[in-house]
This record gives sequence, structure tokens and C-alpha cells, in this order.
Amino acid sequence: MLHMATIQNSSSYSITSSSMTAVNTPFLVFLYRYGLGLIILLGFFGNLASTMPFSLAAVRATSTGCLFLVLAVLDTVFLLASTFDFVEVGLVQGPIFLNAYDVVCRLRSFLKGFASFCAAWILLIIAIDRWIRVRYSLMANKWCTHRNIALAILSSVTIATALHSHMLSPQLFGRFMPGVATSACGSWPFIQVIFGCLIPLSIMLLGSFDIYQNLQKNKSRIQPKFARQERLNRQMLIMMAVNVLTFFATTPPVNVRRIISAYQMSFASESNLQRIVNETGGLTVLLTMNHASTSSTSSTPSEQQRDRNPDYSRIWTTTGSMNHARYSHTASLLTNGKVLVAGGLNSNGALDSAELYDPSTEIWTTTANMNYTRWYATASVLANGNVMITGGANDHVLNTVELYDPSVQTWTTVHNMNGARHLHTASVLKNDMVIVIGGRNSDITLNTAEFYSLV
Repeated sequence: MLHMATIQNSSSYSITSSSMTAVNTPFLVFLYRYGLGLIILLGFFGNLASTMPFSLAAVRATSTGCLFLVLAVLDTVFLLASTFDFVEVGLVQGPIFLNAYDVVCRLRSFLKGFASFCAAWILLIIAIDRWIRVRYSLMANKWCTHRNIALAILSSVTIATALHSHMLSPQLFGRFMPGVATSACGSWPFIQVIFGCLIPLSIMLLGSFDIYQNLQKNKSRIQPKFARQERLNRQMLIMMAVNVLTFFATTPPVNVRRIISAYQMSFASESNLQRIVNETGGLTVLLTMNHASTSSTSSTPSEQQRDRNPDYSRIWTTTGSMNHARYSHTASLLTNGKVLVAGGLNSNGALDSAELYDPSTEIWTTTANMNYTRWYATASVLANGNVMITGGANDHVLNTVELYDPSVQTWTTVHNMNGARHLHTASVLKNDMVIVIGGRNSDITLNTAEFYSLV
């Protein structure tokens, strides 16, 4: 332990029997008391802020939301285990839980190793999840399912438990060195570095780079209706980059130092032991900083979940206003991502005006007027991208029909319906057919229906 790292040399090492003690320096005590204490406190609040929104049912509906929730829980487990170091080194400056010290020490080491390993792989799974959504967006709903995510999380937990279970054994943990697992003197540090650091980090870097390249390549070809999704992907890429950089700056130095320390402690002099303890203590604080910041930098679910879960925020946001006030009008989503609004009524009477809304700029622009003023009409977007307006009313009920062509922004009249009607419905059928049903004609409620074929 850092508070009093004592090495009892045994026959396992070719050193004469003696003992060496490393006393915590004032700087190390100060670092743990104020540095580690502040990091743990901020980390708890950050993880709590992440856990609360990500635990909502609407957010957990996506695979990414579930992964961030698990990551926040793992980081919280690591911080809870780190409070043992904070109290022991920063406050008490001596052993705590004397009656069960060995058990608590082993449990602390297991929880920190387990949480650190799992968090690294959850970050990797998040990176893969985002990579699939950007690279293979059409297959995302098939691959990024709750079942697949649960299997990935379960696999990470199983592997982490298997790799760290020896820390719970009194026969393997601290047998030759207090606070160091017996297998640390062999291949364990290398296994921990390779599977808990190098492999996740390498794949995360490759995935982030490929996502960046893909977004840059498609930047000029993004259609307006996909502009918001593109912004979301870029925001998630920035979050991933921050997490990867934080992971890179904190985890590799700690893991490399573990390898060096495992062998240095076998042959360390008292002066060298003091240096090892100080360096290990500093790196422990650095590793805790990673778990205190990861979930906090990832806790921006609002934009992500608003796009995938409209029920999450239930918030309306104002956008650009139309050029003309109107009601009882039609509104149609065009194939180019814009919205066509036509006709309706206002204080000046029936309208024949039409205008287009561009979601990418949030601006309305006027387009050509219809051939007839009308309200209570229907609008149907056809397979070729044109919009068919049927019926409606002005001074009288209409049977007229006209088509809007977005490519040239013009209206063209076509054959009239057999019966005038308004307040009716219209549906686009297969084979380019439109069927209109019911409605009213003056004071008569209609049960008639007719269809129009474009071919």
C-alpha cells in the first residue's frame, strides 16, 4: 500500500533477507488529500449528471445511450474504490479497517482493475457503435441492437472478472509484496497493458480516424434532410476524440509504470523504493482523473437522443417564420428535404400563395402561386417528387387539381375530379395512383371515392 510500502524479501528473489520501508512524502500526502479528493468529488458529480439523463427510458432506447450509462456506472465504481486511497493516504495516513484490512485491500484492487479494464472496452464498443452508424448507416438498426450490446458488455465483464479474480485470493495477492499480486512478477502486467490499454486504444484510434475520413469525404454530398444527422455525427466524433485523448494521456503511462514497478520492487533499494512509491502515487491520481472525466465529457445526450428519440426532450424550438400568415393550408415534405406550404386562409381571405422552408438554413422563400386560391385541400407527394393538390374551397367547393414541380417551381393544372370536395383525404397508391376519399360538398357529407392515375 502507498501509505507504508513494505517489502518482505523472500526466497523468490535472490536478495538477502531484510525489510525496507517507504514513508509517504508531504507532497504525496498533499496530492492525495487535495488533488485526489477534488478529482473524486468532481467525478462523482459528473458521473451522477451522466447517469440521470442516460437512465431515462427514451435515452436507453438506443445502443449508444445504454453504453454511456454502463460507462458512467463503471467510472463511479472506480471512484468509490479510489476513496480508499484518499482516506488512507490523504487523510488518515495509516491503515484503515484494521480488522479486515487484507480483505478490503484486495477488494479495492479488484474493483479498480475490473472497472478500469471494463471502461476501456466500453469506450471501444462505443467507438465501434459510432463507426457502424457512420460507415454503415443502413445496417445500424440491425447491428447496433440492445441484444448485441448486452452480449458485448457481458463479454467485457466476464473477461475482466477472469483477468482480475486472482486479486481476491489471499494466496495470490500480497504473498511476496504487500499490495502486489503474485502474478505481477510474471506476465500479468503485460497482459494488463495489452488487453486493457493497447488493443482498445489502437482500435479506438483507427475507428475515429476512419469516421473522420468518412465524414470529410461525404461532406459535400450531404442532402439537406441529413444535415442534422451529419452535425450529430461530428459532435459524437469530437466526444470520441476527447475520450481517446484522455485515455491515451492517462492509462498507458500507468500501465507501463506497473510493468516497471513490478520488477523494480524486487531489487529496489530504500531510496529507489521511495521514488517508486511517489511515482506510482502520482500516476494513480492521473488514472483516477481519467475515470472522473470520461463520463462527464460524454454526458451530452440531448442532441444525440433528440435525433433518435423525439420523446426524450419533448421541447419545441422556434425557427424561421413564414412570409404569410395562414391556416387550413397544406404542408408537404419534398424529396429534396424542403417543406412546401400552399394555400390556406388569413385575414385577407383565401390564399393561392406557396412557400418553401429549408431546414438547413431555417429560412422560408416564396415560390410560384397556385392557379386557384384554396383552403381545406389535400397535398400528396408523388413518386417523381411532384406534389398534387386536390379540391378544397374558396368561394365555393373545388374539383380542380394541380401539380407542383419542385425542380422548376411551377404549378400545372391537370384533369378535374369528378366531384367537388373539401375536408377530404388523399393517399398515394402503388403504380403512381392517388385516391381521394370522402369530404364535404357544401352541406353534404360524401361517401364517394375516386382515384387518379399518372400513367
